[in-house]
Amino acid sequence: MESPLDVALNGVPHSSLSVLNRALHYGDGLFESLRVVQGQPIALALHLKRLRRGAELLQFSEEAISPLPIELDRFCQGRETGILKVILTRSAEQRGYRIPDKSDNQRVLFWYPDHTLSKEQYDEGVSVCRCRTLLPNQGPIAAVKSLNRLPQVMARSEWRDEAIYEGLMFNERYDVVEGTQSNLFLIVEEKVLTPNVDNYGIAGLMRERVMTQLQQWRVPLSVVTLQESDLLRATSMFLTNSLIGILPVRQYLQQRFSSHCLVQKLQSHFHPHMALPWRA
Repeated sequence: MESPLDVALNGVPHSSLSVLNRALHYGDGLFESLRVVQGQPIALALHLKRLRRGAELLQFSEEAISPLPIELDRFCQGRETGILKVILTRSAEQRGYRIPDKSDNQRVLFWYPDHTLSKEQYDEGVSVCRCRTLLPNQGPIAAVKSLNRLPQVMARSEWRDEAIYEGLMFNERYDVVEGTQSNLFLIVEEKVLTPNVDNYGIAGLMRERVMTQLQQWRVPLSVVTLQESDLLRATSMFLTNSLIGILPVRQYLQQRFSSHCLVQKLQSHFHPHMALPWRA
C-alpha cells in the first residue's frame, strides 16, 4: 500500500500524533475506509452511522464525532478518485486501560491514491487461500471496526504469492467467517449464502448493500454457518468490501469456480457509481 499523500488532524493538515495517543498504547479507536469518486465519498451516510455505533460502544463523546462530516467535506473537496481512511481515537496523560474521564479526541483523515484492481481480475476472478490464523470470539466488540487488527495482520502475513489476492479466515470451530479484508458470498444451487459473522467478524457495508439489493431482486439469500465443505460445493464465490466492490473468486485451493450472471449483474449495478470495472 502506498504512503498517504496527505493527512489532516481535527480538520487541520498534519503529519504527526502525540506519543500519548491511546491508539498507540492500546489500539483504542475506530476506523473506516471509504472509496471516493470525484470528491464524493461513496455510501458516506452508512459509514458515519457505523462509526457512530462504534463510538458509542467505545464511549466516545458526541463532540468527538460531530465535527467529522464538515471535516470530511473540506478534506475531499477538489479530489478525484482515491481512498479515504478515517480514524477516531484519543489522547490522555493518565496511564492505564480505563477510558479516561477527560481526553483529547482526535479525528485523523488519510488520503491514499486509487489502487483499483485490473479489469481482468473483475472479469475472470482472483485466487484466495486458507489462513491458519483463527479469529477469536470477541462478542459485540467484533462488530466494531476497532484499531485492533492483529488477527488480520497475522493472517495476511501468511502468504507472499502475488497471485493470491485474499485469504479466508475461520473461527475456533472452523466455521468460515470472512476474508482478511473482505466479506464472502457463495452461490450454491442458485441460492446465495453468506457466513454469519456474529462475535467474530465485520458485517461490512458493501455486504449490507449487496444483501439489500439481492432482497429487492428477490434472489434467495441466507446468512448461515458455513464450513469449508460448503465452499467446495459452491459453483461461484465472490468477495465484497467498500473499496473493491464485487470481486469474483476464480479459485480456492484446488477448487475452481465459474462466473455467474448474478455477479455480473451486481457489478453492473454498483460499479459505475464506484468508478470500478465490471463485466458487461
